[in-house]
Amino acid sequence: MSIALSLTVSKKRKRLICSFRWGISGNGKWIEFLPAADSNNCG
Repeated sequence: MSIALSLTVSKKRKRLICSFRWGISGNGKWIEFLPAADSNNCG
């Protein structure tokens, strides 16, 4: 969970978070860790 928290803290690198999140779990489990706004930015 520490990794997820670190990613959420880095709001400046939303692209990195999106790619990292989707890379880990395509099911969308990481979407819950990130706000809806971030998911929209991911496209």
